[in-house]
Amino acid sequence: RLVAEGYRVIVSAPRDEYTDRVVQFGCEYRETEIDNHSKNIFKDAWLFVRCLWLLRTERPDCVLCFTVKPNVYMSLAARILGIGYVDNITGVGVNLRNPSMTSAVLRVLYKISLKPSRKVFLQNFEDKNYFVENKLVSEELTDRLPGSRINLTEFSILKRDHITDTTFLMVPRLLKEKDVEEYC
Repeated sequence: RLVAEGYRVIVSAPRDEYTDRVVQFGCEYRETEIDNHSKNIFKDAWLFVRCLWLLRTERPDCVLCFTVKPNVYMSLAARILGIGYVDNITGVGVNLRNPSMTSAVLRVLYKISLKPSRKVFLQNFEDKNYFVENKLVSEELTDRLPGSRINLTEFSILKRDHITDTTFLMVPRLLKEKDVEEYC
């Protein structure tokens, strides 16, 4: 939609099977390798430098960030360069919930990077409450962006007598945080 309205849209992400589609939509693509599972401080520092370089080179009017590392490092780079940004947090995640050194560092980084954000979208009220109650972001900056849960008003529950053969499939990582216990 932004491209159709005449905006220049640049997508920065690791290359994957969707990269060509993004370009077909009319977006420009800048490859940025991100190791989402690495806790290597040198890899993360290098990612932050690349974020700074990308923003300094492209000089966007606004940056929209998704997933943990871009929400932190791209937001920090945008903050340093005086570029407005919006964060989209798709979940609290194991790294924040479990007490650890990683959790402590991530909390500090979130507090610094989210504070001057134009808006912080969270996908559900539980995550919004977690971020606000833990003082990671002020409530005034937050808004709910409906995410990956099922809308029960749109997809109503069928009465059992209407169902002859039922199969349920759940494909998450087998973590308590993914509501596996509730599913079972």
